[in-house]
Amino acid sequence: MKNSLLLLMLMISALSGFGQDQQEFSTDLACDVCHSSGDWTKNAGQAFEHLSTGFELLGAHRDIECSRCHTGSNTVERHDFSRVIDECSSCHEDVHRDQWGQDCERCHDSDSWVLPTIFQNHDLTRFPLQGAHQNQSCEGCHMNNPGKKEILPLDCWGCHEKDYVATRNPDHLDSGFPRSCDVCHSQNDWMSRVVDHDKTRFPLRGAHIQVDCESCHSTGYSISTSCESCHQSTYSGTQNPNHQNYGYPEYLCEACHNSTSWEPSIFTHNVISLECASCHGVEYSATSEPPHELMSIPNTCADCHTSNAWVPSEFEHSEQNTGFPLQEAHTEVICQDCHTTWVSASEPRTCYYSSCHLSAFQETNDPDHELYGYPGNYCESCHSQTAWDPAIFSHNLPSIECVTCHLVNYSATAQPPHETVTFSQNCAECHSTATWVPSQFPHDLQTTGFLLEGAHLSTDCQQCHSTWESVSVPRTCADASCHLPDYQATINPDHEAVSFPLDCTECHSSNAWTPATFDHDGLFFPIYSGKHNNEWNECSQCHINSMDYSAFTCFGSECHTMTRMNDKHCEGSSCESCNGLTYQANLVTPDDCYSCHPTGDEDDCKGSSDSFYPPDRWLKPTESNQK
Repeated sequence: MKNSLLLLMLMISALSGFGQDQQEFSTDLACDVCHSSGDWTKNAGQAFEHLSTGFELLGAHRDIECSRCHTGSNTVERHDFSRVIDECSSCHEDVHRDQWGQDCERCHDSDSWVLPTIFQNHDLTRFPLQGAHQNQSCEGCHMNNPGKKEILPLDCWGCHEKDYVATRNPDHLDSGFPRSCDVCHSQNDWMSRVVDHDKTRFPLRGAHIQVDCESCHSTGYSISTSCESCHQSTYSGTQNPNHQNYGYPEYLCEACHNSTSWEPSIFTHNVISLECASCHGVEYSATSEPPHELMSIPNTCADCHTSNAWVPSEFEHSEQNTGFPLQEAHTEVICQDCHTTWVSASEPRTCYYSSCHLSAFQETNDPDHELYGYPGNYCESCHSQTAWDPAIFSHNLPSIECVTCHLVNYSATAQPPHETVTFSQNCAECHSTATWVPSQFPHDLQTTGFLLEGAHLSTDCQQCHSTWESVSVPRTCADASCHLPDYQATINPDHEAVSFPLDCTECHSSNAWTPATFDHDGLFFPIYSGKHNNEWNECSQCHINSMDYSAFTCFGSECHTMTRMNDKHCEGSSCESCNGLTYQANLVTPDDCYSCHPTGDEDDCKGSSDSFYPPDRWLKPTESNQK
């Protein structure tokens, strides 16, 4: 009965495309894909094309049973193929604990878990296996490494510290050998040492190559590399010359000797690393003319001496070395004439203060240098190094200021008193080199803020500078008290009454007070041209208010009577219009007249009056009438 039921289920699965057993599980595969129609339990899955799943069975994977990967506690779980993951770690334990990642194929393949390419793969790490390292088992180095995320050291010391400490011939630890083992050892064999002395602080050259190691390393391998540590006795025993008496530096053997042999010496003065005083300190200290140590002369001997002989010297008394180059007569003077005490001056000396030419300065009377206050530190401005007389003074010397020699003239001048007015001490601004008087003071805008021109050129200085004081702020014509009386006395128009500006230059020139040049036509109303030219005599004819010149009338002095204007603008009750304004008989104002006749011409309204006077300045008669 059971077999019949199973056969029935197989037939149903073949027809329907999926299988189902007593436990009611289902797959998307037909049963005969994995099972044969004969024996259900034998050769299950042998004919299945596993490549169709995306995971091809290669190598050892072909020989294992399906249940090794498709595991489960029951039939349903074993036939749930989605439970299987195609990553190596799902079936194979990662003994490396994820230290090497999940890319197992780098070292393993599906044929065998242990590969002969392990050493080739190690080349991909930061420590390629070479020499004896290739014979080591992985566990030899990676004993504790798997699973602990420990990174092995890459240097020799990390693995061979015990070998270093245990070595006695020679004792590495006591000798202070470096921990870089590869200086003496290779990766092939620890005991076959190959010492590369070029990698140490003292490469072996010349005779040192043949010397036995113990000759130098008798007390250990951490020794000095200086020559005297081995050759002190040779240095002390050398008599030609006696190195110790001459103070030759024992730490510079290589300056005279090479590593081939102690003799003959190879000394040359061209050794740039060796200072002269290192060998010539005796000569330096013994020299008394001049006493080098007392004067703190630099011990760079080559500045004055040659390698041929200590005497004579070739000291260069230049500007750079001393601040006073020797020229002309100074080249014949012996050193002690200036350096009487052999004490070097802290600063370059001048002719005057050096006590060399002080007497000549004091005794000169033509002119008397002291009386005129000539500077004692400027002898070279007038005198040459050839002789004191004759003098060679030239005003073209740019380095000396005028007041240096002319302070007496500056202080004595009373008109104006230069010191009181605090004039500049740059005399050349007003005076020439020909004579002190007359001066050429530039009374211009840049210097004083007030340019002298016109009648001002012939005005005496004290008319403005009555107290001989300089003016800090440029004065105007009126507030300088020069033209204030003219301003106050003028009554046509009365400047003071109507508060005309104190800047006289707006109407008057510097040539004369009258005639004035007030631009009435350009600024206000044309009275010097047009219909009003020569039709008036006094300003008060129009400006009847002497206190307010902004007020004016057209009807004063019988110029334009109201009756005549009414007759000209009206016929009966009909009056003319202009610019949109209608003449109002007996009520018209001067502002009304000005609005329609801005140039004073009766024909202003026949054309466009815009060209005569801007509309925004017109006064409307209606507004005037309402005032």
